[in-house]
Amino acid sequence: MKKANLFSLNISVMEDGRLAFEYDYIKPEKFVKALDDIYPNYENTHTLASVIRSCVDNSNYLSEELGKLLRFNQV
Repeated sequence: MKKANLFSLNISVMEDGRLAFEYDYIKPEKFVKALDDIYPNYENTHTLASVIRSCVDNSNYLSEELGKLLRFNQV
């Protein structure tokens, strides 16, 4: 069975102690168009697009909060 990556996040620490966030995801609008073209009767297209948006939003929040935490600890 084939798989398609909808979202992934990789967090690495650099030599200077800063965190590097690498996001890999399909834009929800592009995902909806592709699925509508390929599988027009698929019921969960918009739900999965919302999952992608939620992953991106939560990752951005995580990035911001970790950035605050690390800045606070460096003082």
